[in-house]
Amino acid sequence: MAEATDKRDILMIVDNFVLIHRKHIYLFQRLSNTVLGTMAAWDAPDLAALCRGWAQLGFLREDLCVAMAPRVLATAHMCSAQELCLLMDAYATARCVMPSVVEEVENRTVLLLDDFQLPELCLHASSFARLGASGGEPVLEELAARLAAAAEEARATAACLPPPEEGGCSSVESPRACARDLTLAAYAFARLGVHQPEAFSAISRCLVDVIRDLSVKDLQTVMVAFARAGHWDAELLPALSLQASRRIAQFNSESLVLVLRAAAFFQMRDSPLFTRAVVQLPRAVLAFRPVDVTILLNSFAAARVHSLAVFDVVTPFILEKAPMFTAADWTSALRGYSLLGHRDSMLLSALVRHMDASRLTLPQLCAAVADCSRLCRGASAALAAAARRRLRALGPPSAGGGGGRGRGRATGDLAGEAAGEAADPAVVFMVAE
Repeated sequence: MAEATDKRDILMIVDNFVLIHRKHIYLFQRLSNTVLGTMAAWDAPDLAALCRGWAQLGFLREDLCVAMAPRVLATAHMCSAQELCLLMDAYATARCVMPSVVEEVENRTVLLLDDFQLPELCLHASSFARLGASGGEPVLEELAARLAAAAEEARATAACLPPPEEGGCSSVESPRACARDLTLAAYAFARLGVHQPEAFSAISRCLVDVIRDLSVKDLQTVMVAFARAGHWDAELLPALSLQASRRIAQFNSESLVLVLRAAAFFQMRDSPLFTRAVVQLPRAVLAFRPVDVTILLNSFAAARVHSLAVFDVVTPFILEKAPMFTAADWTSALRGYSLLGHRDSMLLSALVRHMDASRLTLPQLCAAVADCSRLCRGASAALAAAARRRLRALGPPSAGGGGGRGRGRATGDLAGEAAGEAADPAVVFMVAE
């Protein structure tokens, strides 16, 4: 098999390995070298099929995506809607941004837009989002129209009424989107900054019917997407929170804190999600990064959920991993403790010892002084002294009659900036002094 040179034989070999869900690194490497050496014999539809198989087996590599770009540009007109979708997904999976390929696929997509089925549109839109590429607006507009039609059909089915006519939406009857397709659609709209309330309302209505099919990763993606778009749905989001709380043990550390942050954004303090998360903290904290701890603390603070059990787990972790915390991590953790009103002398001592105040901007430093002063006046003295030194480092007034006035403006601007961050009159007075 490693000596195969004909593209039909190579595609058949890859498809057979996909069927048995097995990956053979040596064989695939030999086949990849053969494909790279005979790239002139391949066209875009064949490359789409090859990339689909290798993506499913986890062998899709960036060098192939780069090498096949000229052939994709030359033969993209031969692709169907599904093959365009597979090509774009291949580049998005490898995170290989080729502007010329993206532009060509976009142009072909506009011509074949009516041939895309709803699941393919969801995947295609997510490919544009994963690449961070502009040009996906026609896909998103068509996707929003298809999702709205699917939501109307679901609503009519629930009411035991005949579905309405889909006039103008599409000339092809698309299958219903599954949970994964809807997750990709929500991610695409949020990631590309298209926060249309109608689109998210349609996604919400469709997701309610398949919410039990969402995986743990899908739950996290949907909740973060809705939080990023700022779209509240009174039926979907409590149901998502309930599903997340039931499967809380399946979340890894990153997914757990992101879900909690999304729930805190919507002020879902009555959700059982926070209580169940506290129960899972002793297990999850073992894999936490400093940023995960800070997100967790500030999520509980934003939702106004006070729990001593959180600090019983988090404080020892911070003390143990203190050298790994950056100055920004320390200020963020301090903000969480301050907002929750939890005083811990050992934490404040570790903060003064390990936080490098020289790496903070003046507004960050003033915010840290304000947060620290709410917990312990004595512990904020070192930070206040660092802020004063930072002010003196601005230098003497500039030469000329307006030097003093210029220094005053600079100090006033910094004080105002610090006031916006810290919102503490004592800190503003200290900065202006």
